Amino acid sequence: MKALLIFVQLCLYVSLSAQEIKCSYVYEYKISKKQTNYKTDYALCVESDGTNFLCYSENELLRDSLEFALTDQGEDMYYVREQEDRYPKGVQWSVKGDFSEKTFVGYDYDILHCFIANGEYLLPEWEIGDEEEEICGYLCRKASAMYYGRNWTVWYTEEIPMSIGPWLLWGTPGLILKAEDAEGLFRFTCETIGQTNDERKSLLESTISRRFNRGAPTKVHKGSLKEVEIMRSKIKRNPKLAFEMVGIRVMSYDQDGKLLPEKTKYPYIPLIADSYWE
Repeated sequence: MKALLIFVQLCLYVSLSAQEIKCSYVYEYKISKKQTNYKTDYALCVESDGTNFLCYSENELLRDSLEFALTDQGEDMYYVREQEDRYPKGVQWSVKGDFSEKTFVGYDYDILHCFIANGEYLLPEWEIGDEEEEICGYLCRKASAMYYGRNWTVWYTEEIPMSIGPWLLWGTPGLILKAEDAEGLFRFTCETIGQTNDERKSLLESTISRRFNRGAPTKVHKGSLKEVEIMRSKIKRNPKLAFEMVGIRVMSYDQDGKLLPEKTKYPYIPLIADSYWE
């Protein structure tokens, strides 16, 4: 029985290594340190062949695909939004990477603004621990490192020797199946591991490309990782600024017609710590 189990695991490894791998994670995050419960995306996916890399929300992919199909059919946006809301939302950011060049492009979309950041993969200085844990049927080892301003602890498996993980986490001796920062603000937990194919990859890339090329009145912020991340934080924390930058003035009134003060500060915590850019 043990020999059969080893044979099955070996076949799975060979199969996953020969083709693109697809991992689905539960991504939990907070937008405020006072927040007790996490916001959750139950379908954050990673697809890679070890060289090309894509991290995205499958929930948002489904919503975008539905939106594009309906608008191409000439449906009005009220109907489109009604149909979209039948499905759960996910995070709107995604990452497309090329490990042969050690480069990536980070995308995000928020309040009529698109963010396209060009960056280079930085290799975390992982400290490998002795602790072990089983995740998704794979034996994993613990590693930790300071990365982009946060202390990260990850669990990786050498049974799938691909040095990748969710978001920008990478560089361990195997696939990262779980990750959490020291403050407990962000957490990734792998739920399933399988395969994908070139046809699906083409659909993913075309959908993401269309999402971030919507045209006016959307404003595109494109530049270095630092430039875009700083601008993204400003806009996400100040919706008034977000609307003003595209020429829209938003005013709110109470039931008596009295102008309400504008809210100019919203909670937001970026994956890359603000202190990293200081």
